[in-house]
Amino acid sequence: MSTQKDNFAGKSYPTIIDGTTRFKGDLELGANARIDGRFEGNLLSPGDKTEVTLVIGRDGNIQGDIRCHSIQISGTVQGNVRAKLVELRTGGVIEGDVEYDAIELHQGASITGALICKAEGRKR
Repeated sequence: MSTQKDNFAGKSYPTIIDGTTRFKGDLELGANARIDGRFEGNLLSPGDKTEVTLVIGRDGNIQGDIRCHSIQISGTVQGNVRAKLVELRTGGVIEGDVEYDAIELHQGASITGALICKAEGRKR
């Protein structure tokens, strides 16, 4: 039994791209978002002070870079990820570099790219 706090439970996600939706273009996130569909473009939150949470569902497929406060990935991201908190769940895939302060990798997740811990200022 895990005693860790689930940073993604209980949040609302006013922006949702469902599994039947395809989006092409860049999107600036002003609030929490969930993506279960296909997204081609960059997902960026404005500035480091905005605490936007992004959830990529199992069927979510992102082709582009992501910058937000915290991210939970169960689907696929083909691009670089930059977030203070990164959680890569079972089946989640990142094909790109990951820059983070804290990271949680579940068994069955994979990253093809560099891990860059901002808190320590070094590459892994």
